[in-house]
Amino acid sequence: MVFGLENVKKMSDKFYTFINNFLTGKNPEKVILSGYSHGNTYCLELLERLINNDKYMDKLVCLGCNGYLRLERVLETAVNGLRGDSTYSNTVNGAYALLNGDTVIDKIRNLVSPKNYYIIEENNDNEKKIQRSIRRLEITNHKLKNCKHEMTYDNFEEMFDTYNKYIHSDKNKIPCLLFYSDIDDYVGDKFSNKIEELTAEAKEKKGKEKKKKKEENAIKDVKIQKEYKNTFEKHKTELWLEGVKYKDLAKISDNEQVANESISKKISKIKKMEDKKTTTRSGYCKEKAVIAVKVKLKNSIN
Repeated sequence: MVFGLENVKKMSDKFYTFINNFLTGKNPEKVILSGYSHGNTYCLELLERLINNDKYMDKLVCLGCNGYLRLERVLETAVNGLRGDSTYSNTVNGAYALLNGDTVIDKIRNLVSPKNYYIIEENNDNEKKIQRSIRRLEITNHKLKNCKHEMTYDNFEEMFDTYNKYIHSDKNKIPCLLFYSDIDDYVGDKFSNKIEELTAEAKEKKGKEKKKKKEENAIKDVKIQKEYKNTFEKHKTELWLEGVKYKDLAKISDNEQVANESISKKISKIKKMEDKKTTTRSGYCKEKAVIAVKVKLKNSIN
C-alpha cells in the first residue's frame, strides 16, 4: 500500500484516543484542529469523532489548508516513487508500458489493486466527511497570499491570524475556516468553493454515478489485472522472484508479519540455491536482495 492512505480511519482512532487522554481533567480555552494537504483528511476525521461524541463543542475550531485530496494526483506521486526504486522499477515501468492506452487512474487503481483503491478512496473522501458534519459547521473560505501548494511558516501564521480576526456569527456552529491557494495542481481549488449541504436528491444522484463508475471500472480491471500478471511474470527473473507466483502474492494477508512470513516460505528454495552464490552484479547476495524486495512487493502488489 502507499503512504498509509488506507489506514486513515485506524490512525484517526489513535489520534482521537490520544487527544482525549491528553485533555482529560483539563479545561482548554480552545481545541483547534489544523490540517494541511493530506493532513485535512485526519483533521476532518477527528472533527467528526468529536462532534459525534459531543466533545468540546463550544471550544472546537477547524482550520483546513489546501484541501480536498486529488486521489489520482497523490497516488500517481506514490507510484512514481516506486518507479524510481531500483528494487521495483522493472515491474512498475513494465506495467506502465503495457497500459499506454489506459488512463493514469486506471493504471494506479490496478497497481494498488482495485480492492485497496476503493478502501483508499473511502478513507480519503474529504467532501463526504464535510457533508456528514456540515450542519454543525460554520464554513468560510479564505485565500492565502502564497499561490502554491507548499506551505511556509508565514502561511501558518496567516491562517491563525485570520482566525483571530474571525467573527463567529453562529454560536451554535463550529468555526471551520478553509484556506486555499490560487495555483494548486496537487489538490485543486476545492477549498475556494463555497460548500453547502447536499440535498437528498443530489446525494442519491452522486451515489448512483459512483456505483455506475465502479461497475464500468470492474470490467476494465479484469483486462488490466491480466496485463499486470503478465508483466510480473515477465520481470520476476530480474527481481530474483523465480519461486513466487503472482496469484499467491495477491492473497497474502494485510498483516505485515504474516505477509513477510508467507513470502519467506515461498522464497526459501531460492535462498538455498543462492546460498552457494556469493554476489550479484551489484555486489549483494541474491538472498539479501529477495529479502529487501519482499516488503515492497507486499505493499505495492497486494
